[in-house]
Amino acid sequence: MENARPLGASHSLSNSQRAYLSGTFDDPDLGKFGKAFYFYLVPEGKGTVQLEWPEITQKVNECYENSFSQLGLPFRDRQLRRLFRKYMAVTLRWTSKLTGRIARDVIDEKRGDDSPLNPTEQVMHDLRYGRAEHFGKINVGYLYGCGPLFATFFNDVFRSVANGELHLPPTEGVADRAS
Repeated sequence: MENARPLGASHSLSNSQRAYLSGTFDDPDLGKFGKAFYFYLVPEGKGTVQLEWPEITQKVNECYENSFSQLGLPFRDRQLRRLFRKYMAVTLRWTSKLTGRIARDVIDEKRGDDSPLNPTEQVMHDLRYGRAEHFGKINVGYLYGCGPLFATFFNDVFRSVANGELHLPPTEGVADRAS
């Protein structure tokens, strides 16, 4: 495994992945919120820094409980909470897109080519990485810990698709590589 990365190392983005994930928000208020929130959560410094989830979770909860006053933004409490919800939704969507893209790169590397997935594989990829219109583009990875009902449902859907018992069309209008 000559290309192995150390545990916790980030996946380097290819130029196509950088282009796929926009560096800015269309909503200027969301951009201001995102920048202030990032700099609140991530300590200032040079080079790579390791973030500890318990510390980040505590900071997010404190920020939310204090109506984001720590960010010093000139918005009303209600607007800040709305921006937070929108920011989290955008963050989850971008994360889904990026992990789907990385997963597809891994699949291509293992197969030795970048040919399209067959329809069953594409539906399963769409389901896993949040492109399936049938389920509101929910990344099923985010349902972890949501209880046995969701787990059983999505496991049954995956098994049915894999066994050819359920035929869901791949997501329309999205190129195979644009996970």
